[in-house]
Amino acid sequence: MTAAGQLALIGLKPADIQWLVMPHTDIDHVGGIADFPQAVMVIGQAERALDSPRYFADRSPVSWPADVTYQLIREDTNLCPGVTLFPAPGHAPGQLSLLIRLPRTGAVLLTGDPVSRPAEIDEGFPTAWNPPLALESAKRIMDIARSEEAMIIYGHNPEQWNTLKKVPAPVTIAIRSIGFLYINHSNGEGVSFLIYCPSWKSEK
Repeated sequence: MTAAGQLALIGLKPADIQWLVMPHTDIDHVGGIADFPQAVMVIGQAERALDSPRYFADRSPVSWPADVTYQLIREDTNLCPGVTLFPAPGHAPGQLSLLIRLPRTGAVLLTGDPVSRPAEIDEGFPTAWNPPLALESAKRIMDIARSEEAMIIYGHNPEQWNTLKKVPAPVTIAIRSIGFLYINHSNGEGVSFLIYCPSWKSEK
């Protein structure tokens, strides 16, 4: 299912979206971004400084969208009440992780690829863009999770993903209170980002 298809499950369409948070620009994260030309693309400064999105290895057939507004993240940033972005370079130069604070669920840390699965820290990130920096960022992200007593959602952990309820299940609808929705790429569509739609804000 595409990002547009996932949005349709909760009665939204791509034109409703105001912000698009890109954790990084590998092949499995850039699919679908052309569907949101009106959205502000929130992205790590170091990632946007690349000549083109990383895509795959040394092959990058895609260019930076020229018709969008970029918001560059240089440091820990409170994007809005309830959402904090953390630069976590290593897997990619401009990698981001996200902490969402929900009124019912509490804190939820979306690690993204800085910690794609629990065993990765012990393995040492051998395939990362910068393995030592990746390890440093991963430890910091996990320290944040512990200090916030956050639920952790890993970036590439099918076993965990299969246990999580998805939109429109009630547990995920709690995210409506801050108007954010996480679109995952595990369905093979190459999509993984956080989107903001103010009309979705409610206490349902």
